[in-house]
Amino acid sequence: MTPEQAQRLVLEYQQRIRESAVNWRESHRAEHDLWTVETVKHLAFVNGAGLAGAAALVASTDMGKKAVVFCSIPSAVFFAVGLALAVLDMYLNSLGALARMHDLDARINVWDLAPEQGEREARVLLADTVAGADYFTWAHRTGWLSAAAFIIGAYPFALLRF
Repeated sequence: MTPEQAQRLVLEYQQRIRESAVNWRESHRAEHDLWTVETVKHLAFVNGAGLAGAAALVASTDMGKKAVVFCSIPSAVFFAVGLALAVLDMYLNSLGALARMHDLDARINVWDLAPEQGEREARVLLADTVAGADYFTWAHRTGWLSAAAFIIGAYPFALLRF
């Protein structure tokens, strides 16, 4: 193998490693965006629907439904809190994803500037990222709190019979 062929192989190796890192970043971004939007959308939907239902019961002129007003107002508060938590969940997921994107971008930049890129540098470039883990942890907890607020808000209505 000539030195030019060896150099060409090294450059091809370096380009493939970089492509892998860029594809990983884009795949992570797309999957994360999809799951975040779907989760928060459903949390917001169920809490918003619960809030609307509780408000409709409070505004109802039907005397039979007026009997449930005592549980409509506290339930509406739980639904509103669940809705606010869903928005906070989306924001925290966004901050976590942004931290991961910055980490992956920084790794790619270091790779591009490295004078000699080898297997060790490739392992660092392609290692799992933990950037934004705290944001994701809090987003996870916030999402569960939003779901719990919905369940607590809906619980009194599950026991009622119209």
